[in-house]
This record gives sequence, C-alpha cells and structure tokens, in this order.
Amino acid sequence: MIWEGKPEFGDDLAKTKIRPHNTFGGKVIEILYGAKDAEGHAVAPKEGTEDGHGRWFGIEADGVYQMFVWQKPASEGGEIEYGTEYGDNAVEVMENQLLHKKELCREAEEIGKNSENDADEERLAAIRNELEDMINWQTPKDAEYVKRLGLAEEAFQRRIGYIRTNRKDKEDILKQAEALKEVTNFKEAKRAMRRLRSDLSEISSAGAQADEEFWDAFNKLDRDLRDRETEYFSNLDQRREEAKAIKEEIIAKARELTAGVTNWKAATEKLNGLFDSWKSAGSAGRDLDEELWPQFNELRQKFFEERQKFFDERNAQFKASVEKKNALIEEAKAIVEKSDLSKAITDRMKELDKEWRSAGYSGKEDNDRLWDEFTKVKDMFWGAKRDAANKRFQAQVDAKQAELDAAKKQLEDLQYRLTLDVVPVLKEDLERNVYLKEEAIRKLEAELEELKGRLN
Repeated sequence: MIWEGKPEFGDDLAKTKIRPHNTFGGKVIEILYGAKDAEGHAVAPKEGTEDGHGRWFGIEADGVYQMFVWQKPASEGGEIEYGTEYGDNAVEVMENQLLHKKELCREAEEIGKNSENDADEERLAAIRNELEDMINWQTPKDAEYVKRLGLAEEAFQRRIGYIRTNRKDKEDILKQAEALKEVTNFKEAKRAMRRLRSDLSEISSAGAQADEEFWDAFNKLDRDLRDRETEYFSNLDQRREEAKAIKEEIIAKARELTAGVTNWKAATEKLNGLFDSWKSAGSAGRDLDEELWPQFNELRQKFFEERQKFFDERNAQFKASVEKKNALIEEAKAIVEKSDLSKAITDRMKELDKEWRSAGYSGKEDNDRLWDEFTKVKDMFWGAKRDAANKRFQAQVDAKQAELDAAKKQLEDLQYRLTLDVVPVLKEDLERNVYLKEEAIRKLEAELEELKGRLN
C-alpha cells in the first residue's frame, strides 16, 4: 500500500526509527505513536511496554512510502492492517526476491558477455519470465535489475549475432572446400584451399567449440584432397587408359546418336549427357585428348548445325502454313459476308476444308488457334445453309399440309353425299371416289411425315 509522504499521526511524542537497507536501496521505517499512561495522558511510546501505542511499519525509497504492517493504537481499537499478502514477513520476502533478481541479472550478464550458444536465448527468456513473475516492489533495486537484464539481453544479441555471422561465413568456406572434392586439377584445387585457409583464419570467432570443429573439418578436407592427389597420380596410367576407353565409347555413342535423328529434343538431351560424361571422364593424356576431342566435338557441331537447319525449315513450314490458313479464313469470312448459298459457293466451302488439311501443321502456338477461328467462320456459313434449307422444307411441309387438309375436306364431302338417298349408279361412283381419296390422303400423310423428318 503506497502512502503519499511520511505518515503523520498528530502525535508530537511519536518515535520514528529509520534503518537504511541496501538490499532494496531504501530505508525501513517504523513509527510508534498513540501511547497513553494509566490516566489516559499522551506519553512517549516505549517498546515492550503496555502503553497502548500503535505501530506503522514499512519502507521508503526515493520519497515513496509503502506500508507493510499497521497496528492501530489501543485507543483506536488496536486493529492490524497489512499492506501486502505477506503480512509480517513482507520485508523478508522482498529481500529474498530482490536477492534472487540480483542473481538472475548476474547470470544474464554472464550469458551476455560469454555466450556462444543459441540455446542461451531460451535461458534469457526464462530469466525474464522468472523476474517478471516476482513482485515489483517499486524500489530502486527493482528498476536497476530490470535495466540490467535489458542490457544483458542486448549484449547477448550483439554477441550471438556476431557469432552467427562468423559461423555462416565459416560454413560458406567449408562448402567451397567441399566443392573441391571432385576436382581433378589438383594444382588449382590446392591453390584454392590455401586461399580458403587464409579466409578462414581471418574470420573472428564463432565460439570456441565451433571454431575447433570448423578447423577440424577444414583440415580433414585438405588432407583428403592431398590423399586423393597422391592416389590419383599413383594410378595415373590406369586412369588415363580408363579415360581413353570412356571417351572412345562416348564418340561411338555420339556417332550412332547423331545419325538419322527423328526426335531432336530427346537426342539433344542424350548428347548433352554424353558431353557431361566426357567432362567427368578425366584426362586420357594430353596427346590422346587432343586427338579424341576433335572427333567428339565435330559430331556435336554437325548435330547442332543439322538441328538448326531442321528447325529453320520447320519454322518456315509453320510460317507458310499460317499464311495459307489465314488466307483461307479471310476467304471464308468473305463468303459469309456475301450470304451466297449457291451450289458453287457451297462446293467452294468444301474445297476450303481440303485446302486447310493440305496446309499442314502450323506449330503449337498457332495451330489450334487458327482452327478455332476457321471453324467459327465455317459454322456461320453452314448454319446459314441449314437455316435456308429448313425454310425450304418448311414451305414444302406447309404446302403439303394444306394439300392434305383440302383432301380431308373433300373426303368428308364425299362421305356426306353417300349418306344421301342416291341412285345405285351414283352411289357406286361415290364409293369409288371415297376409296381413291383415302388412298390419296394416306400418300399425302406419308409424304408429309418424310418432309418433317428431313426438316428435323
């Protein structure tokens, strides 16, 4: 509980005890007041006597007073009030927590100065959580420890950032040294290793243990290179014979591959693979290398020249096909615009299809696009053709329907006349006419169904 200023109880005889306390950087304050004698007169309070005095106990730091225990005088009821949950033990708890905060800060500062381990970042976070979980007693030491922890964290970040940068730089050097493992030009490889060794020595520490591990790894790569050089030259004749056999086999495969190529993409991939094999085959000796390389390279150059010629011719064919198809599309568009559906024009539209097929493939980028455009124009023509044919058929259907309706009406008239009282000769003629008319109607109905079928 915070008090604004030193507690005053209106007692001129009150006694105040002040004791400096280095643990929290302030003072422990005890005020005794409100003592009375047997007659009820105010007297100076004395510890250990039954004079009814009250007691205010707390701390002061930078002019801020905190009450820990307040026992009111007997004249005011003698009640006890606590300023913290720790009651009479508040000073002891505060002292223990501040001492623990101090220990945590020292640990954090040690990490900030000497850490070489990324895992210490988690420990610093745990220290901060532990410190923040404790009470802030609002003392100078509380503020001091918060500041010290922040400075320790900043020091750690600077140091670990520096170490991480150095570690990455050293890892990059090891990667470069690793890349020399397959090099067969040992003179150049050793020169590169000397340069990398110099670079590695110029990089500052990445941590004592890490530095030792980097140097061990680098020295091992250097030894491996020299051992490989020794082994290489001890078996040089055998290696050259092996390289000669590999290169002669590569030349034979390249000669077979480049003869009568049908799939240029697949052949190019295989030839590039042979070239990679050539480079990794090693030296067959200077004289043999100078003899074998022109043979292989001549096959490669001839292959690429023929491939270029093939694609040039193919592209020219594509271009001619595109031009021809564009012309056919334009002609089809002109036919559609004229709305001429005559037989000659219809025959010409059919010829356009044949000429389209003869124009050949137009390339991946244009072939489908042109076909879609041509199909769209053709559909317009044949759609108009179908519409015109449907109109003609519809007219025929309508005419045939009218003829059928008239015949049915005539049949009804004949059938009615049969019901009248007529002479036998006339009745026989009427019956024959009814029969003929029914036959005519059946024929008309069949013809009408056929027309409707063609219309649909």
